[in-house]
Amino acid sequence: TPAVSDGVVYFGSKDGWIYAVSIKEGKLLWRYETGGKVLTSPLAAEDMVFIGSNDYYFYALGAKDGRLIWRSKQVDYKYGGMYSSPIYSGGVVYITSKSGITNALDAKSGARVWAHRTGSSIYSSPVIHKGTFLLATYNRNLLALDAGKGTYIWQAELGEWPYSSPVVVKDRIYIGLKNGRIKSFNIKDGKLEREYKFPDEVNSTMAVSKNNIALVGCEDGGLYALNLEKNEVVLQYMTNGGIHSSPAIASNGIVFVGSKDGFAYAFGK
Repeated sequence: TPAVSDGVVYFGSKDGWIYAVSIKEGKLLWRYETGGKVLTSPLAAEDMVFIGSNDYYFYALGAKDGRLIWRSKQVDYKYGGMYSSPIYSGGVVYITSKSGITNALDAKSGARVWAHRTGSSIYSSPVIHKGTFLLATYNRNLLALDAGKGTYIWQAELGEWPYSSPVVVKDRIYIGLKNGRIKSFNIKDGKLEREYKFPDEVNSTMAVSKNNIALVGCEDGGLYALNLEKNEVVLQYMTNGGIHSSPAIASNGIVFVGSKDGFAYAFGK
C-alpha cells in the first residue's frame, strides 16, 4: 500500500526499489535501491520514509531527497523477509517480520528500544492502542505487549491463521482469519467476546465506519457490512473475485475496494 504525505506518494516494488513520485502528475522525484524485494508498505513520519526490504534491512530515508539516514539489519533466524507494515508512535518505529521478531527502533537514530521474539512468523501488521502493542502471529496467537517496554501482557488463541491485521474499536480487538471468522477480544485481558462466520476466508483488514459498521472483504468475492453491535451482516455486494485488499472509507462516506476480478469498486453511503 502506498503512503501519501505532503503531495508525495511513496511505494516499494518487487524490483527492489523504493519510489517517490508527485501526487499531481506522477513525476519521479527520487528512488532508492535496496538489495531485495520490497513487499511492505512505507511509513512517512518525522520528514522520513520508513520501509523494510527482503534484503533483511529496514530503511529510514529522507522524505524529500531519498538519502539514506540509517538502516537496521533485522536478525533472521528462521525465515526470510518482511511482509507486515511498520507503525509509528511517540518517536518509535515498530516492525515485525517472518523471523517472528518484533523490533522497536528510535525513529531518528535507528537504535533499538526493545525487541521481542515470538515462536512464529508474522505476516499481519501490528497496531498500537493506548500504549498496548498488538500483533497476530502465524501460529494462531494474538499477543499484547507494553508498547514502551516490549514486556508481555497477555496472549489469546485465535484458532486459525491470520493474514489480516487487528483493528481496535472501543475496548475490543477484531481480527479476520483464514477460516472465515472475525473474532473480537477484550483489550484488557484478551478474553474472547464474540465471533462471526463468513462464507469464505477473510484475508483483508476490515475498515470501520463511525456508526460501528465494519466493512469486510471475503475470498468469496463479497464485500460485507457487519454491524458490530448486533453482530450481523446488514449489507453485502458480490464481486467476481476474492477480496484481499482492505476497504477504504473516504471522508465523504464513499467506500473503495479492489477485487481479484481486476476491478476497483466505489460504493455510496
